[in-house]
Amino acid sequence: MSELSIDTTITEQDYKDIMYFNTFNKFKGYPYILIAGFVISVLIVLLRLIGLFKIPDLAVFAAVCFIVLLIFQLISTRSLIRRMIRKEDSGIGVTTKTIVRGSGITLEDSRGSQEYDWNSIVRGYELKNQFLFFLAKQKVIILPKSGMSDEQAAQVRRQAIRLIGPRFEDRKDG
Repeated sequence: MSELSIDTTITEQDYKDIMYFNTFNKFKGYPYILIAGFVISVLIVLLRLIGLFKIPDLAVFAAVCFIVLLIFQLISTRSLIRRMIRKEDSGIGVTTKTIVRGSGITLEDSRGSQEYDWNSIVRGYELKNQFLFFLAKQKVIILPKSGMSDEQAAQVRRQAIRLIGPRFEDRKDG
């Protein structure tokens, strides 16, 4: 594959999608565990309130704690997103020239240029609207598909599959 140059701009929606993915969908079964836990917890609390079954106090306490922690996680994620979007160095709205080549990914913008070797990428994901390439737990290269043609997205996908192999996952469906 020859060098591919793409002009991309990260939007607030891109950032929100990525934060929710990283918090709730990065591990495939996590959303299902949360939903099942929430449903079971609500049933436990409702059955205790209605009085149809004798539910142990410890089970009710655990169910209420689960519900509270889930609500806290949702609220804290939204709060973190709002704070990160407001930061001046968030990169939101900055147009970046992204160069994808056999040696790695180069990002060039008004703040400078950074080059990342494919071997430095820990995990890669293709989401519905973005490509994500994680360099570390808290550092990610975001390539919004809004700035790409379908052919360019296919080229990025092929390059990622070829060079990072099993560390790259297609997660377009969630």
